[in-house]
Amino acid sequence: MKRLAILIIPIALGLLAAPSQDVAAQSERTTKPVNLVGEWKMEKSEVEMAGDQRWDHETFEGGFTITKQTGAIVNAKSYFKLNAGRGHDGKMHVTEREVDLVGVLSWSGDEITLVSHGEKDGWVFNGKIVNPDMIEFVAYETGEHGWAARYLALRR
Repeated sequence: MKRLAILIIPIALGLLAAPSQDVAAQSERTTKPVNLVGEWKMEKSEVEMAGDQRWDHETFEGGFTITKQTGAIVNAKSYFKLNAGRGHDGKMHVTEREVDLVGVLSWSGDEITLVSHGEKDGWVFNGKIVNPDMIEFVAYETGEHGWAARYLALRR
């Protein structure tokens, strides 16, 4: 039994220490992020805001424009227009709004995170890049006027 343990332990340790993917291939993938510059429209949406306010793609128009991309770093502007109910901008109720965003792509290049800046409230968008023309987002804002949402964004 002792001999068996002596043989198995080095093999198990070797398997644990081996990289799960080829490092060179992974490095190549992270150096060429997909170009996301352009206009994106939220084609499908479901939004739930504090106070039982809800919107979907029938009552909510939204999207964003990625204005600049330097490697994995992006700058964007997001907008929404509500056809029913009111949102909040951190100071007052609104039915439409534009917000500046900054973001980053994941090392693997298949995820993106966008956050608002220069605002009293903070938006966070976590997206999965399905293909170069489609991103699935789960987004939220915390606080008094918090909300949670899911969007399907398509490049225009």
